[in-house]
Amino acid sequence: MEADTVRVFVAVDVPEPVKAHLADVQQRLRRQPATAVVRWVEPRLGHVTVKFLGDVEVGRLPAVTEALAQVARSNRPFVTALGELGAFPNVTRPRVLWLGVADERRAFRRLARTVDRALVALGFAPAQRGPFVPHITLGRVRRRATAAERRALGDLVGRVEVPTGINLAVDHIVLMRSVLTPTGPVYTPLSRHILGQVAGAAEDEG
Repeated sequence: MEADTVRVFVAVDVPEPVKAHLADVQQRLRRQPATAVVRWVEPRLGHVTVKFLGDVEVGRLPAVTEALAQVARSNRPFVTALGELGAFPNVTRPRVLWLGVADERRAFRRLARTVDRALVALGFAPAQRGPFVPHITLGRVRRRATAAERRALGDLVGRVEVPTGINLAVDHIVLMRSVLTPTGPVYTPLSRHILGQVAGAAEDEG
């Protein structure tokens, strides 16, 4: 029954200038020996994940799409900025290296909260505890990395400065399909919803 499900998540795509910035940040980091344990994410795949849904039955997708359309209508677009480097779960034992997105007015957090509530109402699991941290994944630490290598990478995260303040306009949410392949994930947008769009307008762009 595997073919009856698709792996999906809700995200905000980032525009080409931001993707170019991601590539520049990765180039800066690649020069550092400590990043040899990082498997880099292609900048063209850059996005901010709002909620990961995992494997979802195809028959549930229309309800998900409608819920996201309603969320989009109730949230206004906003402009934020790219921030500093960070790591999950922390810099002591990093598994994911990311570039932060500022959320001083908590607009991103509100958007994530309304998405979460709408999808929890459809039976999806709620978001994990803790504040939503908007970010763009730069790379993932290879499983074979030793504790010492992870600490060295974490130290680097705290020392390397990257340009900040680059604007990111958040004006949409996307229901994205993810297919995992040996060469990396392939993302396909299933529906796109413009924030603040009035009811009755076209909501899906493929």
